[in-house]
Amino acid sequence: AAAPLAAMPALAPPRRVLLNRTSLSNTFMTQPQQRNTAGRIFGGFLMRRAFELAFTTAYLFGGRLPRFEEVDEVAFHLPVEVGELVQFESAVLYVSTPEDGGDDAAPGAGGGAANPNPDPDDPDAASLGLLRCGSDTSDGRPRAHVEVRARVMKPEDCSSVVSNTFNFTFSYNEAIAGSIRLPLPANLEEARRVVQRRRMDSLQEAAAH
Repeated sequence: AAAPLAAMPALAPPRRVLLNRTSLSNTFMTQPQQRNTAGRIFGGFLMRRAFELAFTTAYLFGGRLPRFEEVDEVAFHLPVEVGELVQFESAVLYVSTPEDGGDDAAPGAGGGAANPNPDPDDPDAASLGLLRCGSDTSDGRPRAHVEVRARVMKPEDCSSVVSNTFNFTFSYNEAIAGSIRLPLPANLEEARRVVQRRRMDSLQEAAAH
């Protein structure tokens, strides 16, 4: 489903966009005033920086001022030390809309509801199955699910490691529900990220009901 966007962008469906084209990033060096009582960077500071990037990403993606809905999941994989170079990178993993199938369904999807459990090893299945899924949109407001990953960069070693992942949901005015773009993963790694986030959101929704 993402192939025309990558190989023939002029012929691709107008409402599709590659997931990596939704990405924003910023890089900074951590400072002593941001440390906690253990001498490491305070998690709340990292979360605030991640939220600011996620909000900006959602704003540029939707073209309308987004409304913050919720923090979906925050994971602290590794501690971040003072003086380390940290890069934040965001992406809109998927979009939930009030629509269900119809003319805007993905090619080959056959309309109707999306497959809630696509094969994570099949990028096309993930692309088709995750065009519309996730949060309740009964209020008519489309929702963008934004992931921010923090990496500790080590230029001396030409290496980096993911230290944190943050997931946020933003909604938009229902007026753009029919025009908001739908991100598509272009490779297996992106497809797995989308599938993993979709499954976590489904579990949260099931627990809430």
